[in-house]
Amino acid sequence: MMRMSLARATRVLLVTALVIGGLAALPAPTARAAVVNATLVKTTWTGGPNSSWTHPSPDPSGVTYNARSGQLVISDGEVEETGTAYPKNVWRGTNLFVASLSGAVVETGGNTLAYSAEPTGVGFRPALSPSFPERLFVSDDDQARIFEVDRGGDGRYGTADDSQTSSSVAFLDLGPRNDAEDLAVDLEPTRNGQLLLVDGKGKRVFVYDPGPDRVFNGTGDTVVRQFDVGNMGAGDPEGIAYNAFRDTLFVLDDPSNQIYEVDLAGGLLNIVKLPFTMKSGAGIALAPPSNGSSGQNAYVVDRGVDNDTNQDTFNDGRLYEIAIPGLTGSGGGTPPPNTPPTVSAGPDRAVTLPAPASLDGTITDPEGAAVTAAWSRVSGPGTVTFGNAAAQDTTATFSAAGTHVLRLTGSDGQLTASDDVTVTVTASSGGGGGPGVLDVPVRAGADDAEERTSTGAVVLTSGDLNLGQDGTAAQTSAMRFTGVTVPRGATITNAWVQFQVDEASTAAATLTVAGEAADDAAAFTTTARSISSRVRTSATVTWTPASWPTVGARAAEQRTPSLAPIVQEITARAGWASGHALVLVVTGSGTRVAESFDGGAARAPVLHVEYTTA
Repeated sequence: MMRMSLARATRVLLVTALVIGGLAALPAPTARAAVVNATLVKTTWTGGPNSSWTHPSPDPSGVTYNARSGQLVISDGEVEETGTAYPKNVWRGTNLFVASLSGAVVETGGNTLAYSAEPTGVGFRPALSPSFPERLFVSDDDQARIFEVDRGGDGRYGTADDSQTSSSVAFLDLGPRNDAEDLAVDLEPTRNGQLLLVDGKGKRVFVYDPGPDRVFNGTGDTVVRQFDVGNMGAGDPEGIAYNAFRDTLFVLDDPSNQIYEVDLAGGLLNIVKLPFTMKSGAGIALAPPSNGSSGQNAYVVDRGVDNDTNQDTFNDGRLYEIAIPGLTGSGGGTPPPNTPPTVSAGPDRAVTLPAPASLDGTITDPEGAAVTAAWSRVSGPGTVTFGNAAAQDTTATFSAAGTHVLRLTGSDGQLTASDDVTVTVTASSGGGGGPGVLDVPVRAGADDAEERTSTGAVVLTSGDLNLGQDGTAAQTSAMRFTGVTVPRGATITNAWVQFQVDEASTAAATLTVAGEAADDAAAFTTTARSISSRVRTSATVTWTPASWPTVGARAAEQRTPSLAPIVQEITARAGWASGHALVLVVTGSGTRVAESFDGGAARAPVLHVEYTTA
């Protein structure tokens, strides 16, 4: 059995709901695996006359635990086929269900058909770090692909504003049957959110990570190891779950009606006997017990009779909750320790007196606990006044120019952590022709937008900003910067936009940046072609960006060339006044994928302007 490192022991779980009440009570791993008998806690019918689900799931194929919401996400790889195959149509537009731990449907209407009609498995990754944000992973055994899904602005998976990338698993050599079944995510932070995939027909488990680009895209993805579970007794393993406390895997096997606990090197530790007989066991997840007690139970989905087999009995899906001795929390064991919050005070900034600095802080707690924020000054001349020192996002007003270091401290009620931001404050140039410097971030989710060229559709809530093309689809991207305190008639000596990488993109790209020829640019709307219809400046700047191979990078390579001619044309307009808003528009070929405000306020684009006044 693998041992936890000290670093792992301090960060092993990322949400309170993942706290396990002690699988340590299971028999210790030996050369010969011990047999453990599970007990049935609850059976929920997801389909058929015994079900309360108004949107039935006759063939639940995968299940995972959304640690952020405290709910189960269940995929159904067959339900949409019933709409044409049988007169007894049970397709209600949902193949991605959200259910409470007690089995009640919480959300319907979600589906994966835009990219997968065969979601055989699902796995949830909470936000491990800025480089590894929250994602839902979906496996498809028909396409032999894994989809990495980013929920859109509505906060739900399976809706129209989701975005996703995908990667083939052909490099795993799954054989001619390509039976990519269930998947799970390794939540050990130092292992970069490795994926754990079970090959049903091949009876193997694959462990692989995204490689240097930190994105699962088939390019650089690295197989860490693979091992055979068929020699342990598994006949067609269909489900897999990661046990963060023990650093082990649970592999669900339908023919043997058992769960195999194995370590990450492929060593068999324990065999768990199920207290019921599955017809077509398909997926497994670990989550807190439905009765609200501490610890963790296992949740298993059973597809029952396939809808291709019998039109009268196919609607018979089930969700089982089971307790395993030592895993329910009642048998003792030591839960992982509390860990401090993760705190980001945002990027360094520069402002010109008397303008305030906008502070974009982020505080997240690995265990999902409620957090509090507190801003304070570490160093700098004069005084600093915070708009709301207890808010993560606030403003700071300075009485004197100079270099100010501000600190954001986050607390979960027990532990605290902090991060600093440097604000460079420049004295107002007044009438003496002195310099001015300011940094203006995108301040709202609707202030960075994308318009698809083919349809004119405008999206205001995307979690990223595709500059140039979205995949192969041409589009126009735009950013609105409000409160730009450049006096009318100032001489713009330099200007640029600083981006942060959301997805690695290394192919060549040629982009064109223009501004909107407006005195005070209006907010974006979802009206079709409402971006491309705006009148643009005569001044444009061509940008051939460097390669963006590293997710999270925010440096000179992610900065536009000087946009001074564009900003100069806007601020010289007769109707321009200090504090107005300006819009920048990006078009071109190729793509660079940047963070947007909805992807994280502290990672949003920032407009930097340097100017002098006469």
